[in-house]
Amino acid sequence: MLMGVLGVAVASTSQYLVLPFSPDPYVAWLASIYLILAGLSKPGLALLMTLGGGICGAGNTRVPMMVNAAGLYMFRIISSAILTRYINVFGAWTAMRTKLIFYIIYCRYFHRLIRRIA
Repeated sequence: MLMGVLGVAVASTSQYLVLPFSPDPYVAWLASIYLILAGLSKPGLALLMTLGGGICGAGNTRVPMMVNAAGLYMFRIISSAILTRYINVFGAWTAMRTKLIFYIIYCRYFHRLIRRIA
């Protein structure tokens, strides 16, 4: 809930947050758009962190580590580099949205991923 509230706060005040960092209006506009998109994606990020932590707490640390590493290197970094060439800052945001794949993996296979400790 806290990440959701803070994400909305960042998204709604993004124009004012970037002013001290960039005197160029175009760069400030792009940074503002990115903060809006990143702020709105925070509730999903919080959910993924919670699900991954739940799987780790259930005794399986290998799968969340592999999922996070693959998500960072294969999906976020590489797809951001490719997509920003074609659709600017929206490419980076689209690459961040690929975490939806991991949400599906965690929810669908949660009972298979946890280890029975009884």
